[in-house]
Amino acid sequence: MPVLRTGSRREVLADAAVLLDKELTPQARLAYAVLLAQATADSEHTWDELAALLGVTNEHLEDLAEELAAAGAVDFLVHGTSNRRTVTPHHFRQDRRRQTCTHCATCGACACYTRPEGECDRCRHRAHELRTAEEDIARWRTELDAGAVYAIPTSGTRLHRWDCPTLQGPEARLATLQEQLAIDPDAASWERLPKLLTTEQLRARGSGRRRCATCGPDPVV
Repeated sequence: MPVLRTGSRREVLADAAVLLDKELTPQARLAYAVLLAQATADSEHTWDELAALLGVTNEHLEDLAEELAAAGAVDFLVHGTSNRRTVTPHHFRQDRRRQTCTHCATCGACACYTRPEGECDRCRHRAHELRTAEEDIARWRTELDAGAVYAIPTSGTRLHRWDCPTLQGPEARLATLQEQLAIDPDAASWERLPKLLTTEQLRARGSGRRRCATCGPDPVV
């Protein structure tokens, strides 16, 4: 029986019911065995490599992954516009009455080997990016309330006003992040807002930057 190894030396037996399930096609059971062997070796193969190991086409491999997912043996995910596919076998225990699969409290995916328990990597990443966005927007608003109205984008060379239409403000960036999270949550990330500066801070920095022709900032520096 294949054995899955975790970060420690503790061994977790694979669920024999999947490998012996007569409702699954022979190729689906073989695909599951290959996925277990991959996890045992702590290696990762591309979708093309998995198809080659099984001697099937990419399309047939997708059918097998969907068959195993329907049986509850794996998590089969297709990642957003990149169309990248991943198949992760559940880490079944020998005694399923004592140890059952831990599902993510948010999305229901397998979260057996993520920390903190009960939250999958994808949902933890989503929460982190939204929390980062919230903190960054709060910082931006605090600086604006303190009279800092000029912005120097980290990726640009021109001086702007905080409300320049050529810059993405908090609302637009948050909308972009939420769109990315809906399409490809694994790759979504918050783009930090530029630090806002007052006229006095610009004068202290000795900023000689060119000024944006759209918003026409007019600090006396």
